[in-house]
Amino acid sequence: MTSRVPILLALGLLMGTRVSAQNWRSWQLPTQGPVADIAFDPWDRVWVAHGGVSVLIGDRVHSEFDFRYATALAIDTRGTAWAGGETAYGTGLGYLDVSTWPIEGDWQVVRGAPIEVGIWEIEADSAGNVWVGSIEPRYGHPQGLARFDGTAWESHTPFLVDSTETLYPPRLSASGSSGVWAVLPKYLSEELHYELRHWDGAEWSAPMSTTVGENNVPGWAVVDSGGLFVASAAGLLERVGDQWVVQDWLSNLRSPNTPLDIAGDSSRLWIATAAGLVLKAGEHLEVYDSRNSALPADRVTEVELDRHGNLWIGSWVHTAPRQVYLTVYNPAGIVGVSVEDVRPPDALVLDAYPNPFSESLRVEMPAGGAVVQVFDVLGRLVAAVEVDRQGVLHGSRLPPGPYLLQVQTPEGVAHRIVIKSPGG
Repeated sequence: MTSRVPILLALGLLMGTRVSAQNWRSWQLPTQGPVADIAFDPWDRVWVAHGGVSVLIGDRVHSEFDFRYATALAIDTRGTAWAGGETAYGTGLGYLDVSTWPIEGDWQVVRGAPIEVGIWEIEADSAGNVWVGSIEPRYGHPQGLARFDGTAWESHTPFLVDSTETLYPPRLSASGSSGVWAVLPKYLSEELHYELRHWDGAEWSAPMSTTVGENNVPGWAVVDSGGLFVASAAGLLERVGDQWVVQDWLSNLRSPNTPLDIAGDSSRLWIATAAGLVLKAGEHLEVYDSRNSALPADRVTEVELDRHGNLWIGSWVHTAPRQVYLTVYNPAGIVGVSVEDVRPPDALVLDAYPNPFSESLRVEMPAGGAVVQVFDVLGRLVAAVEVDRQGVLHGSRLPPGPYLLQVQTPEGVAHRIVIKSPGG
């Protein structure tokens, strides 16, 4: 959802202390709407849904994609971008191969999937699945939840009860090494409830109701690193034992202080609110806004941690003239983000099959290549393998999951994303 550096903060809710701007960098995005989603591809390019779709490469924002009204965005392990919105070819769920640069082709619209319109949520897990959540009751389409495993679509809508009322869509969050969390609207005894379930790669867990008191609480985001949290309309919920507790960590913020998004790891929790960015580390809280930090706008709508431990933040000034920003922050120093324009990844694609594979796969080695480097989803080199004379790479010792194969050649770096199947 990486080396982590613990954050030591002064006791209490700190405000008014100026934070050094050296660990912050911001880019203004073309104004279409607030940042709705942030995603990272295997080459450390940062993709942003903000009405349109933009990608940050080095220090330059590229927004030349023909995509409008983007509400959700994800990049899968195969190097495909998925977004909900409107393309030149229609409205619905769009996809685009982003494994090369410059990108070849246009956004295409998915046809024949269980969910095709009203896309509000997209999440790609580390097992190669793409999850899509939808609601569009105005046109007769009920809430839906579907999964694409790279080959076929599967509907998970039976966990939802069809309704003609306008309800919140399923909210999704990838969960570490495998699986996904989903907050699902559900009618129980004609009353609307929200259930939290976890998909472990094979089946859904028993439901955890997110009902607090007599209030039915829709969830906006879920984080299960260092604890289970749900950002919701009722506040920030934490799972304590078998109960949900509404934490009062945001009560001292100026209104509106409803949590809009959360991101975290084992040592810290970042919370997006319309009153600023909140950091919770242990018993300590700190608030970042445009007055005490280099955050360009107070209304924070999206937060995501990348594999280097950098925090990416979407914020905006909602009054005229409207301004939308993408910001990166790392209190230990920004890692893996160039301050200059960099040459995008070489468009040399390595042929490897079958993909997914179980024990071995054949690699068509380019001229001048001899050793295949194998990287995991965190960018760690897990193997440097010399293929045999038949071009076969033996990967029986690799755990199941996605990997990036890379070969250095005289013309540049050739690469291919492959998936090791369970049971191999």
